[in-house]
Amino acid sequence: MSKVSKNEDALTVLGQAIAINKDYVKVYLKRGDIYMTMERYQEAVHEYTKVKEIAPQTPGLREKVKSA
Repeated sequence: MSKVSKNEDALTVLGQAIAINKDYVKVYLKRGDIYMTMERYQEAVHEYTKVKEIAPQTPGLREKVKSA
């Protein structure tokens, strides 16, 4: 299984977790991180922005947004 395939599978599972709990900050962070590794920066920013809405004091969030 390729790394891209594993990332896509992970995004699917994380999407299912969000469907269950739309305020689960760790899921949005993980999705943002995966999008960053896939060089899908706009999508990463979208995920990090969602974290900022839910939990603006999340440690490391500012750095993640800057790197995206």
